[in-house]
Order: sequence, then structure tokens, then C-alpha cells
Amino acid sequence: TQVQQLRVVLEAIENKSQERSWLRHQSTGELDDGKIVDGATGERLIFKKCGDDDSPIGPESDKPKRLLFCMDVSGSMYRFNGQDGRLERLLECTMMV
Repeated sequence: TQVQQLRVVLEAIENKSQERSWLRHQSTGELDDGKIVDGATGERLIFKKCGDDDSPIGPESDKPKRLLFCMDVSGSMYRFNGQDGRLERLLECTMMV
């Protein structure tokens, strides 16, 4: 169902945030292919290492976020629920949130 698909996507995002990534601009490690020309010109930080990136993605990554959800509970949701199950899907999503 769509709820299960959403759960899979959210779990993938959570797992991605726990993955190790390449730390670029290092003085030791594997040679960074994108920095070969920089190395020829004398740059010293041309290596990359695999590790945990401690820097936040954005300037406010550590600050709490506020989400606002708007749910359609109009009469048409009930009226057309028998045709496509839209009200049940909305209820499932609301319960998951």
C-alpha cells in the first residue's frame, strides 16, 4: 500500500543519514580524482577519506523543526471514499504521522 511505501522511503532516509560518506579536502587518504589538477598546481588537500561527516547539512540542521499538516475532511472525502478509498488512505497517513 502507499503507507508501506512511505515507511520504506522514510526508513531509507534514516539509514542514509547514518551512512558514512567521503570526507574531501584531506591531507591523507585516497587520491580525490576531482583534485588531480589542483595537486599538480601545488594544492596539498587533494585526498579523501571515508568517515562520518559531523558537519550539519545546513546552517540550521540541529535546530528543531516544526511541521504543520492540513487534512481534507470535507464531505467529498466521505462521498467518494467508496470509489477510491481516499478517506481510508488519509486516515492511515494521519495515524502514521
